[in-house]
Amino acid sequence: MDNAGGRRRERTGSKHSALEDQALDQIAKEAEARLAAKRQARAEAREIRMRELERMQRESEDGDKVYDIYSTPPDAVNRAVRAGSVATPRSLLSSNNSYHSSRRSSEDSLEEVNSIRDVRHELKELEEKFRKAMIANAQLDNEKAAVAYQVDLFKDRYEELEEQNLQLLREH
Repeated sequence: MDNAGGRRRERTGSKHSALEDQALDQIAKEAEARLAAKRQARAEAREIRMRELERMQRESEDGDKVYDIYSTPPDAVNRAVRAGSVATPRSLLSSNNSYHSSRRSSEDSLEEVNSIRDVRHELKELEEKFRKAMIANAQLDNEKAAVAYQVDLFKDRYEELEEQNLQLLREH
């Protein structure tokens, strides 16, 4: 009777083992599918962020070009030529004080233009650093998910080996 009962246990044990294996396989497949979906979503989000950053950078560069064209201050000789007078050194020196005050304000505006350019340059650098940080963050997130998945696989494998060990101990 022990043999018959033992055989029944083995049969039911193997049925349970097969059912458990199927259930675990199904769970693993579902987990892999969820992980693949998350990876796909991250990849799409990363692609969208990259396109948006590139678009913003292009717009910023285009804006800088337009601003640079219009913000280039004309010099005194060009002003005199446009006014129709002959610009000689004496005529430039003998012009009224309003010209000199205008000159000072153009120098001030030149300083402002330079400071605006510096700020825009710093902004571009910061945007580039931000973009690189976003990419690094996404890569680290992907690596974290991959490592977590591997840990789960190792845990599952450990449990399987533990069950096999217990089964072998029962048999002997």
